[in-house]
Amino acid sequence: MLLTLQGSEVGSIERDLNLAYSSGDISLDLNHTLQLGVILEADLDAYLNAQLYEIELCEFIWPLKHWEVSKAESYSLPISLSYSGGKASITIGPMAGGEIPVEDIETTLERFRPQTKCKEIKDVIEELCKRGILPKEICDELDSKAVTGLEGSCVANENLGEIADNFISRCCKGDMRREFPGELLAETLGSIKKGKTAKHKKAWKLLNEGRFKKPSASAIGPNNGLTPNSVDKSNRIRVQLQHKSDEVVPAEKREEDRSITVAEGHTAVDDLLNKTSKSVSKACDYAGKAMKKTISGYPPTGVDAKGNVARKWCNDHPDYERGIRLDLENLAGKNFTS
Repeated sequence: MLLTLQGSEVGSIERDLNLAYSSGDISLDLNHTLQLGVILEADLDAYLNAQLYEIELCEFIWPLKHWEVSKAESYSLPISLSYSGGKASITIGPMAGGEIPVEDIETTLERFRPQTKCKEIKDVIEELCKRGILPKEICDELDSKAVTGLEGSCVANENLGEIADNFISRCCKGDMRREFPGELLAETLGSIKKGKTAKHKKAWKLLNEGRFKKPSASAIGPNNGLTPNSVDKSNRIRVQLQHKSDEVVPAEKREEDRSITVAEGHTAVDDLLNKTSKSVSKACDYAGKAMKKTISGYPPTGVDAKGNVARKWCNDHPDYERGIRLDLENLAGKNFTS
C-alpha cells in the first residue's frame, strides 16, 4: 500500500477599477480582493514493484481511496476617490470577507498523483549490460546500433500506439517533463492527439516541438570524441547525468584503440557538466569533483570493463525530483591509466 499526503497553499489578488467623468466631476473606485486557501489531500493506492536482478522494471499503481479537505476565504477592501465642486474626497472600506469554495480561486496548481510506469526494454537491457549480466557480444551489438543511429522513429505521429511516458524517455529531453501534463503520461500518443481538452492539446504540441527532442545518434560530433567507426575501437568509456531513466544532457563518450587515461576521464566529466544549465552545474559541482577524485584513485594500470564503475549523486535540484546521478561507465578495455 502507498499513502500519499499533500498540502497546498493557493491564493490570488484581484483588482477592479472603475473611472468615471461627468460635467467636471471625476470619480475613481478601486476594489482589492485577496483570496487565500489551503488544500490537504490524502491518497491510498495499491502498489506493486516488479524487479529483475534488483533492476526496477515497473511500478504499478491502483488508486483505492482519495480524501480531501480544503478551506478558503476572501477579503475585499473598496477605496473610492472623487473630485467634485473643487473638492477632493477619499473613502476607504469597509472591509468585507468570508468563506468561499477553494475552487473559486484561480490557480495553475498541478496536483501530484503517483503513476504506473515501466522502464523501456532498451533501458533494462542497458542496465543488464552495465552489470555484466548479458554477454559482452550482445551488449557491443546493441551499443553499435545506438551509435550509428539505428533507433526507432521519434516522430510522434508515427508512434500513436506508444505510451507517452515511454516515448518521452526514448525521444525527448528530460526537462520536457516539467511542462508535460503528468496525468497524461500513461496515455498513448494516439489518445493524446485525439483529446479535446486544453491539456491534451498542450501535450500534443510539446510532443512535436523540436526543442525537446534528444540529439540523434548520427549527430554525434567531435566534441565527445566519437567518429563513425568508433564502435570498432577497443577501449570505451561513457559519463552521463541521469534523472530516473532520462539523460539530463547527452552523455560524454570516449573511444580509443588504447587505454583511456585518467586525464581523459577528467575531461569527459568536465565536458559533460559544461553542457548543463547553470543550476544543474551548480547542483552537480561536488559530484563532478568527487567523480574525478574516484578516477584519480584507480590503480596506475587502470580498471577492467564492467559496466557502471562509479556513481555520484548531485545535490537536490527543484526541477528533478528524486535527484540527478552522475554515472561513470567502463564499457570496453582497461581504462583510467595514469
